[in-house]
Amino acid sequence: MTDNIQRDLAALHREIYRRNQERIAASVADTGPDFRRYEARYRNHTRRYQAVSTPDELFTELHDADVIYLGDYHTLPQAQKTCVRLLRRLAPTRPDLCVGLEVVQGRHQRALDLHVAGKLGEASFLQRIGFQRHWIFGSFEPFRPILDLVREHGLTALALDLASKPGVTLQERDDYAAERIAIALAAGRPVLALMGELHMAPPHLPTAVKKALAKRDPRRARALKEVIVYQNPEGIYAKLTERGLEHQAEVVRVAPGIFSLNATPPLICQQSFLLWLEEDDRALLDAGVSAEQFRESARLVAQLLGVNVDTELDGVTVHSVGDLRFLNGLRRSGTLTPRELGHLKSQIARGESFYLPRARVAYLASPSINHAAEEATHFVRHACGGDAEPRGAVDAFYYTALNEMMGFFGSKLVNHRRKAPDPKAMRELVQQPPPGRETDARIAQLALSHREGELARELGGVLEVLAAPSPLQYGVAHVLGYWQGERLYYALMHGKVTRDQVRELFQAPLNGEGQSIRAYFRWAHLLRRVRPPARL
Repeated sequence: MTDNIQRDLAALHREIYRRNQERIAASVADTGPDFRRYEARYRNHTRRYQAVSTPDELFTELHDADVIYLGDYHTLPQAQKTCVRLLRRLAPTRPDLCVGLEVVQGRHQRALDLHVAGKLGEASFLQRIGFQRHWIFGSFEPFRPILDLVREHGLTALALDLASKPGVTLQERDDYAAERIAIALAAGRPVLALMGELHMAPPHLPTAVKKALAKRDPRRARALKEVIVYQNPEGIYAKLTERGLEHQAEVVRVAPGIFSLNATPPLICQQSFLLWLEEDDRALLDAGVSAEQFRESARLVAQLLGVNVDTELDGVTVHSVGDLRFLNGLRRSGTLTPRELGHLKSQIARGESFYLPRARVAYLASPSINHAAEEATHFVRHACGGDAEPRGAVDAFYYTALNEMMGFFGSKLVNHRRKAPDPKAMRELVQQPPPGRETDARIAQLALSHREGELARELGGVLEVLAAPSPLQYGVAHVLGYWQGERLYYALMHGKVTRDQVRELFQAPLNGEGQSIRAYFRWAHLLRRVRPPARL
């Protein structure tokens, strides 16, 4: 059965993807023959790859490139976060870098310069560039860290988009952006251009840049070093899935000078687009989409584990930030004590999602698929193992850690590119906590101490955590559970544990005295040698 886990998971993902495509096709108007041809050229260039690569190999080429074309999936914040990660590595050694952004029209270059220079506040900047009218794909928030890095390192921001008007084609937008990129290249300035993924195909923006640069500086055009970086193309993901490599191959080489970053499964990209399509109807987004994500995720996790939770799932109600009336129902029913209701309100205020097994209520603080999948997995866990919780404080700590472990594991089944907190980043946080993050630093320190104690079989770090105040303990249990959940996922994918073992974990009663403690350390020992793939 274990040998088929990747095949079964891939089949489930394909079925969900197919259904989502039907929803998208029913919602989007006909895009016309020019767009379809443009899209077909992109898909033709992203059907296959040459070899699995590494982040180091990618950055070696990025550091030498004159121009970097980075694809952007506009409705997916993770795509913009990738740009931030690349800039963090590139900016310290490339102080003359120009960062080109499709999110700003070229006619607003002056406003962009003033904003980067700190002479125009964000609100005035967004008003000046007509952000809400021009950028229909979401908020400015994912782009803010990009401009923060530009400002911090003294880089230049370059506005790339053509002014919106009826009838403007994708080719015309390529030609306009190419002219602006060519001006920078002719002046000896390297460029990183963040534009829509379809623009990245070699016949599109890259060819337009070569033509524009050849008119200005033929010698420089002939010697141009370019690197194309796609993000999450479904054709390449499909090839990786066929070979069982979708879980570890974050970077692949598509062709000389062309890479693909596979940080997010196409299913998640697709979901972000569906959320964008439906965001005009807030009630539908909060109540309908969130509930559907929850139920879809619960069925997927249950099917992978080989358990049936359909009857229990029918009795679950799913609520979101736009629908808090369920709190009145809980208060009237007496299901929870006033203290427990107060705790729930605090969780809501902190933007946390949760599942209440006694009330069969799920609350999703965000319509993201990660929130839905994690709470859906908590539902599956309680449907399999019961609702009772341990009474002792120590048992309760490890019970929470185990629930977080199973929740994160389930969210990885849905979105296998989700990442647990980075221990390296947490060590850096402990060493130099920024102002206002002292509590986060303390949680990180306690979690790292506990983890070291687990591995060395020493009680010092463990006892330090158990002596900490309850709010800190909850934070530590959350981090430990995420770390173990990530390891559990890769252990299952690589045959280190079996599906039967994971199902037994979900079905185990953990409310008795000492049961949670024993289960936690047994799994910590089983997973101690599992190493998640290297991060970008």
